[in-house]
Amino acid sequence: MCFANSHSARRGRNANCQPQISAAFKLAFSDIGSRLKGTTWQERLRSLFHSFRKILQLHPNLAPFVATEMSYNASVDASLIDVAVSILEEDAGFSEAGIGSAFKVVIVPTLEMSTTAPEKDWEELCQKQISAIDRMRRPKLGQDLNALANNAFILRWSNGMTRPLDSSFDLWIDVTNADLEAAVKK
Repeated sequence: MCFANSHSARRGRNANCQPQISAAFKLAFSDIGSRLKGTTWQERLRSLFHSFRKILQLHPNLAPFVATEMSYNASVDASLIDVAVSILEEDAGFSEAGIGSAFKVVIVPTLEMSTTAPEKDWEELCQKQISAIDRMRRPKLGQDLNALANNAFILRWSNGMTRPLDSSFDLWIDVTNADLEAAVKK
C-alpha cells in the first residue's frame, strides 16, 4: 500500500511505510557498484549516473521517494553512497577536505533525476501554458520555443519515463565530470 499511491504516501510521510521504503531502496540499489563500467573515474561516474537512472526507470514507484526520503536520510542507501565516495576519493583524487562538496555535486542532481508520471490534468495545463507564451514579449524564448517545448525542463509536460531527455542527461554528465576534474586539480 505504501507504493500504490506514491504521491499520497509521500505527502503524508506515513511512518508505517518507512521500513518498506528503506527495504525497497536497499534491494533496488544493493549491487549498483558491481555493475559499473569504465576504467577512468569519469567513465565510472557516468556509469553510476546511468545505473541510477536505469534503476528508477525499472522501479518507477521508487522515484517519487528518492528526493523526499533520501535527502533527509530516512532511507540511507550505503551502497550508492560508498560507490560515489569511492569514485570521487580513490579514483578522482578528492581529498578528505574536498569530498563533501564533490559528493554534493554528484548526489543532489541525482536526487533531482527522480520523476513520476504527472497527472493528466497537469500535462494539459502545462501544454496550454507553454503554448500561450507570448513570443513577441519573450522574443528569444519565442524564437526557440519549438525546439524547447516538451524537450527541456520547465518547458515540458511529459515525464522522463515517456520522454527521457537522454542527450541533456549525457551533456549534464559531461559538464559535471569536467567541473569535478577542474575542482580536484585546484
